[in-house]
Amino acid sequence: MPEANGSIIIAISCGDPQGVGPEVIAGAISEFDDPGVFFRIAGDQGLIAGAFERHGGIPPGVTISHCPYDPDGSPPPSAAGGQAALDALDCALDMVLDGEADTLVTAPISKQAVAYVLPGFRGHTGYLGERAGVDPLMLLVNGEHQRVFLATDHVPLRDVAAHITPSLLKGAIASAQGALMHLFGIRNPRLAVLGLNPHAGEGGELGREEIEVIVPTIKEMGGSENGVFGPFPADSFFGSQHEPGFDGVLAMYHDQGLAPFKSVAFGHGVNVSIGLPYLRTSPDHGTGFDIVGAGVASHSSMTAALQFAALFQRSGTTGGSK
Repeated sequence: MPEANGSIIIAISCGDPQGVGPEVIAGAISEFDDPGVFFRIAGDQGLIAGAFERHGGIPPGVTISHCPYDPDGSPPPSAAGGQAALDALDCALDMVLDGEADTLVTAPISKQAVAYVLPGFRGHTGYLGERAGVDPLMLLVNGEHQRVFLATDHVPLRDVAAHITPSLLKGAIASAQGALMHLFGIRNPRLAVLGLNPHAGEGGELGREEIEVIVPTIKEMGGSENGVFGPFPADSFFGSQHEPGFDGVLAMYHDQGLAPFKSVAFGHGVNVSIGLPYLRTSPDHGTGFDIVGAGVASHSSMTAALQFAALFQRSGTTGGSK
């Protein structure tokens, strides 16, 4: 629950220790200008302290919960990195669940690395959902400009159509509308639903999921009278005159929503998990194995993730109402 007064404690998992997680965490926290926010970082003590040395040392208000990283000499992605990332995630999550922190921010991990030690692992969102016994919805936020929800997230492309069921779509629409109301303070949100197939199926000529699943579900959810519109052809929606007229967009699969989002917002976007019993945010980028230690990793997205978490925790929304 949001803090009415007093301090806010953000738990941060350091991500893959072979990636840019420690760098972007240190950079973002060193420039974070809010004396009421404190940070508890889960990760390897020496690695995190080393990252802060580039910014003059660990600032006040930061504590580190040591989760050791034991490198085995393997290049990333590695089982050693995956184990350390998973240990840090569990440690940071336990802080939130035990009431030692208010909200969770996660640095990037390698799904491949974690899958070496936890077969079947497909990302933070699904893992945190399993721990909580819920099915979270992935949301990418770019300030007040874009809010892109994903009906499916880390699902192989060939399996996406089978996942787009009336039940899944109804849950995604309800979760997206709830998030727009309660997370962003929008009283009467307008949600655009994208089609699955090219040209939203072209009347069934390019696929029947729109006719058989998406259109009936939109009608069942109240359609335009309830603020649910579509399905829109995905290729012409983003960047068109349609997009500014909506408070959020529900894409059917990962790249359909994230490719256009990141083309505009990469480095500034925030990943938010909707439906967990606590707020979880993360930056919109990956581990950056190829740029570790080069001094070029931007911490702007991590800063945005921390700011989003603090703003919601303090006020109960991230602003705006309609």
